[in-house]
Amino acid sequence: MNAATGLTQALAERISATRWDALPSAAQTVAKQCLLDFIGVTLAGAREPLAEILNAEADELGGNPQAVLIGRGRRGNVEQAALINGAAGHAHDYDDVHMAMNGHPTVPVAPAALALAEHHHKGAKELLAAFAAGVDTACIIGRYLGASHYAEGWHATGTLGSFGAAAAAANLLGLD
Repeated sequence: MNAATGLTQALAERISATRWDALPSAAQTVAKQCLLDFIGVTLAGAREPLAEILNAEADELGGNPQAVLIGRGRRGNVEQAALINGAAGHAHDYDDVHMAMNGHPTVPVAPAALALAEHHHKGAKELLAAFAAGVDTACIIGRYLGASHYAEGWHATGTLGSFGAAAAAANLLGLD
């Protein structure tokens, strides 16, 4: 096994093993605070132009009402909810920042985790553990990449956040 495979395997095992009861109490508190903050900034951004455009597109496409569109009084499918809630949550750029990833860790992870958790009827502890696994993943990868990723012009919220969202989804769905 080469070094990259070993690192990837170790990260996958870490993601898969993340459980609410095993998180330190400080991490549990921060996870709750991050989700509350996300809901607040998403409510504030729910009627911003991009959110309006995405909502209009969701209306046109239709879909199964699987997850809440925060601040809209309706539901969309899982993909629409993750996209629209993520765009609304980042609209004012007041969402949290973590220097380990040089970006905003909650806004790409929380919408995916919330939509999947709602659709799959997962509880709060499962949601929060998956969220913590996702943010942890984005930050770990961010530390490996260092500041050069951002300096080269990459927006870490999108690039690293997509790995974080995938990790949260994998944890929530019980993937190994």
